[in-house]
Amino acid sequence: MAKQHRMKKDFSTGEEFLSGFTQKDSLISVITLTIYWGADEWTGPRRLSDMFRFDISPVKEYVNDYILNMIIPDTIEDFRKFKTEVGKVFQFIKASNSKKK
Repeated sequence: MAKQHRMKKDFSTGEEFLSGFTQKDSLISVITLTIYWGADEWTGPRRLSDMFRFDISPVKEYVNDYILNMIIPDTIEDFRKFKTEVGKVFQFIKASNSKKK
């Protein structure tokens, strides 16, 4: 984006030039989604703070705590919400530890 603005020379201020963004620019949101393909229960951390080895209470308000967005087949109750074959794959993974299923 900065390269395009520099070519067009359409910065209004020095701040826009230095940052590479104009006030009219916007960003596109990105969501990171992790799919756990295992059949066993997920026992790992689900957020960054779960990985800290020390008490962050004194600085907690200044520390970003990132949540791990996960799809875990073992926790899915309604597979109908999946509109593709991946729902059937998740259903198979969930049932794979059960001889009855």
